[in-house]
This record gives sequence, C-alpha cells and structure tokens, in this order.
Amino acid sequence: MQLHFTVPQLQVLAEILSEQKGPVAEDLLDRVLAKDLRFDFDELEQLTALVNAGRAEILTELGHATNPAASSGLERKKQLVDEMLERLSEASAMV
Repeated sequence: MQLHFTVPQLQVLAEILSEQKGPVAEDLLDRVLAKDLRFDFDELEQLTALVNAGRAEILTELGHATNPAASSGLERKKQLVDEMLERLSEASAMV
C-alpha cells in the first residue's frame, strides 16, 4: 500500500521515528527519508504503533507545557499525527 503524506506530516513522522529505538523504527525511518512509503500490512501495523507511541509522548508534553507558544506547536504536531493515524487506519483497512 502506497501512502501519501504532506511535507509537514513527513517531517513529524521522521521526528517520531528518529526518537524511537530499535531496528524496526530505524528501517521505517530510512524508508520515510527515502520517501519509499510502500508498506505491507505488518509494516503498517508497526508504523501505526510507533506513531501512536509518538502521539502519547506529544500528549505528555502538552500536559506539562506552560508556554502558550510551545502548547500551540504541540497542538499542531498532535493534529498532524492524528491525520497520519487516520490515513494509516484507512490504508490498513484496504490491505
């Protein structure tokens, strides 16, 4: 399944994957950086899990944010992540 993300979504996705540990995250990061977004079902599941973990971290940061500018940036990141999760869910349903 070929996914299509906007440039800001790809940037957030690359950031999330670079913060994750393990060979799966590294492999997916390499593919995202190469803009090779063709994934099989298992890879979609792994990517969804990693993006969900990144979303949880963003929510934690939002809970601790005291600066309105930082909160605004984190809200934007959360919105981008939510849009990516929606696309990942749709892609998983089609595979």
